[in-house]
Amino acid sequence: STLGPLLLVISRHRDLRPLAVWASLIFAGSVGNLLSFVLYPQGVPDFWWLSISPLGPGHLVFNFADVSIWAGALGCLVVVVRTFRRLAREGRLSESWSGI
Repeated sequence: STLGPLLLVISRHRDLRPLAVWASLIFAGSVGNLLSFVLYPQGVPDFWWLSISPLGPGHLVFNFADVSIWAGALGCLVVVVRTFRRLAREGRLSESWSGI
């Protein structure tokens, strides 16, 4: 529902185009988790199980869709911060945004 307007804004602003790649990872991961949930009623299948501590019960369990969502979110954050910093250096931001 909000993907169309988001992609329209991103496509019209050159500075935001790298966000399309990262946003597509978030979208693909979300669709992957949704499909897994629908296709596997017992729960989303986990592909990776990593033990954090050899002494305790700590472990991470996640799937490829989760990795895609996290990578997309981190990528979006990096692109936005870099873009704001560059625009601030170039003097293309208002005063309220220049502290980032």
